[in-house]
Amino acid sequence: MEGLVLSRYQIRRKLGEGGMGVVYEADDTRLPRKVAIKVLHEDATGDDRRARFKREARAASALNHPNIVTVHDIESTVERDFIVMELVEGESLHTILARGPLPLTKVIEYAAAMASACGAAHAAGIVHRDIKPGNVMVTADGRVKVLDFGLAKMTGVGAAAASADTVTAPPATHQGTVLGTLAYMSPEQAVGEPVDARSDVFSFGVVLYEMLTGRRPFEGGSTAATVRAILNDPPPSLSRIRRDVPPAVQRLVERCLQKDLSARYAHAGDIARELTALQAQRASAVPYRAYVATGIVVALVAGGVEWYRSRQASDRVTTLAAINEHVDAGRLARGWQLAAALDEKFPDDPEITRTTEAFTMRADVVTEPDGAGVYVRDYIDPDSEWIRFGTTPMTNARVPFAATHWKISKEGYQPFEGRFLWGPGRTVSLVPSRSAVSGMVYVTAGNAGVGEQLSMASPFWIDTFEVTNRDFKRFVDVGGYRDRQHWKHPFIVDGKPLTWESAMALLKDRTGRPGPATWEGGDYPVNQEEYPVTGVSWYEAAAYAEFAGRRLPTFAHRQRVAGGSNLREDAVVGNFHGRGPEPVRSLRDLGPFGTYGLAGNVAEWCWNAVEGQRLILGGGWNDPPYMSTRYEAKPPMDRADTNGFRTILDVGPIDERVLVDNPGGERASRPRSLQAVGDETFDAYRGFYSYDKGPLDARVEWTKVTDLWRRERVSIAAAYGGERVPMDILLPTSGRPPYQVVVWYAGSYALDLPSSEEIIAPMYFDFLVRSGRAVVLPVFKGFYERRLATARPAGTARRDVFVQRSKDLGRTIDYLESRGDIDASKVGLYAFSATTAATPLIALEPRLKTAVLLSGGLAANERFVPEIDPVNFAPRIRVPTLLMAGRHDFQTPVDTAQKPLFDLLGTPASQKRHFIFDGGHVPPRGLLIKELLDWLDTYLGPP
Repeated sequence: MEGLVLSRYQIRRKLGEGGMGVVYEADDTRLPRKVAIKVLHEDATGDDRRARFKREARAASALNHPNIVTVHDIESTVERDFIVMELVEGESLHTILARGPLPLTKVIEYAAAMASACGAAHAAGIVHRDIKPGNVMVTADGRVKVLDFGLAKMTGVGAAAASADTVTAPPATHQGTVLGTLAYMSPEQAVGEPVDARSDVFSFGVVLYEMLTGRRPFEGGSTAATVRAILNDPPPSLSRIRRDVPPAVQRLVERCLQKDLSARYAHAGDIARELTALQAQRASAVPYRAYVATGIVVALVAGGVEWYRSRQASDRVTTLAAINEHVDAGRLARGWQLAAALDEKFPDDPEITRTTEAFTMRADVVTEPDGAGVYVRDYIDPDSEWIRFGTTPMTNARVPFAATHWKISKEGYQPFEGRFLWGPGRTVSLVPSRSAVSGMVYVTAGNAGVGEQLSMASPFWIDTFEVTNRDFKRFVDVGGYRDRQHWKHPFIVDGKPLTWESAMALLKDRTGRPGPATWEGGDYPVNQEEYPVTGVSWYEAAAYAEFAGRRLPTFAHRQRVAGGSNLREDAVVGNFHGRGPEPVRSLRDLGPFGTYGLAGNVAEWCWNAVEGQRLILGGGWNDPPYMSTRYEAKPPMDRADTNGFRTILDVGPIDERVLVDNPGGERASRPRSLQAVGDETFDAYRGFYSYDKGPLDARVEWTKVTDLWRRERVSIAAAYGGERVPMDILLPTSGRPPYQVVVWYAGSYALDLPSSEEIIAPMYFDFLVRSGRAVVLPVFKGFYERRLATARPAGTARRDVFVQRSKDLGRTIDYLESRGDIDASKVGLYAFSATTAATPLIALEPRLKTAVLLSGGLAANERFVPEIDPVNFAPRIRVPTLLMAGRHDFQTPVDTAQKPLFDLLGTPASQKRHFIFDGGHVPPRGLLIKELLDWLDTYLGPP
């Protein structure tokens, strides 16, 4: 917008951006002055957001105070709504605190000014509701200005409330809606309860604590953990972190941060008076300026030494706390940086050593050749600055005990980046720049980790990114679909050979032109040149690789470049959100050799054949995260819009053993008996699952409202072990209660991911909320933050977990029955992928009215103790049940997994359905929505 004129204001440059709008520096063409204008976001066209925007101007303009930004005007033009304010030039307190704690004099000075500003607002009947360092500016001459009244609330008292101009708009939020910045929220604000001036007092206390210590008093590794800290935990003791804080300041902070709002200051004006008095008291205590006695000078020097030692000790404690904070949040690289600096300042300090050893390991950091610069940053924070680690070789160095993001550079060599744990025996081989292959990364020889035939993989180059539309267009434009020389493999469809001409007739785009199924008119969608090519069959991928002088990667190549078969860190940040593919250069799921996009975005064709199909690995944008490590196969002519690929370039002859069929092992059938136990034996098993219905002790931990749903995080007392069962309840934002409810039983990804804070795979159930139903996501035993020491126990330990999950479901429904906004007579269970684990829950819970099993079947060759064996429970399922799974699902094949489970179901034949869709492990979203809503409408009734 630079250079644009809004009304009489000419925009010069962008200063910053927030949730409501963008702030620019501008010239007032009528008055000779510079101003700041805050322009409402283009997408903020809703009445509520516009009203909130105008309320900010009205709230701030009602105040005339030297420490509050002055609002000159509010205007609406054809282009935008905007607020005109004084231009405050300086640094935000957030930027200042990034450099560490402040001197005590500055803390009291800034805090007194902030309290005075907030006190004026409170006296005018205005609650700011977003007090934080980012909303406080410090000018070059040290003046403090409080900004951003975008969340301000009129309380109905005071001068501003008495003005018709400032109170005409009704409150923009309702009880239960959470607004503000979480780390600085009061307990009542964090759970969506009504707030008054005492909420600002709490937030002010958080900022004051941070100015004194350089850290926030309430933080956790997730949003839920932070909320729990705000609601339940006392702040770490100020006196242990910083010794020079006067008792009066400590008492002030403690009173501000009381959980009970009645124990806090009534409003910020009281705080301002106390801080002003403290300033005066400290000023009167300035020592004499003339010192003539040598003894006094010596005493002062000694005192200075003691002060220096005290400050060092305080810095040590503060830094140790910061290290633990970074490590708890998964920022091990940042923790390592602080620990290394602290160890240099305090060598051989046992506490520092213990802290460092807890999250690091010893390793030789080696490159070939040596003399390379090594840099590191946290993989979970890809926008953070690089930290210099050292120069190779480094013997017995301490490295973060996690797969972190490494960068290695040496003049004359191709720069290297990768995500890995630098453990024993790892050497990074650098490639001379003159030998580098553009757009590809080099992968050294090594064991791919699966089977003897994969242990001799030769070095190779692999595409850094998936093949893009722009890349594939070159193939199309040179007549790739007309030139037979690129098509080396016989076409087989449904087990029958196909002629060249017949195959080419099938390989058309949406308009009948040669090209991928997702293209039109022989070209890719507008502005999608950097997106991965999609809608291609295995034959098209192989032909393109031939055209490019390369080949498709084998299963061994993929395993080698991915770096392991467990749930990798890249799966957590991969594109599995379900909205569609993303441009390849925007992806952040980095592999150990420098690839992007191995997890999610598009599934990638591989060379190997599997029972007449071809492997396609990594998962697409609509897959669950665990598909990044599972292997799937599809018919080679499949052209789904999730199908893509990348290519490899051999270095030397390829090891023929990596070209074998069925590289991951044969798909096993289920050889054991499918005969269920008798009723008498089953009744004995049922006894494991009974529980006493004790008090629920239900707690609403927090609430968030989005345009999709109202999300309540609730916890209840479990039926065992004094534990609690957290759950998310997603309520429709429209419609009328009481709501039908569907309980979601997540796939096995929930066993590996550390937190339920981010809702995983919402594309499988978000449409249920939009249809007017509630969805409940319990954190069953072993899921997310309730993970077990062994994620997948066996034998009786596994039985105990299944029993606990059954009790978790029972307690969840007990709680739903206590709510007036839920129709607990209409409850369904919806299980995804790991459906055999859900069969005991469905069979034993009489309050369920229907069940949906998505992408499920009897797990091949999986062994169960009889008390949890799905073969014994499936025949006891009587409720209407929909089994929806893919015809080409390599994990749960139709004949050996899906059909046996379906046939075992005890549901009457007229009330069970095995819907087989054309596809792999997950159905097309549109088909899923249609089938699932039709099913629920039939057996729960229309919402």
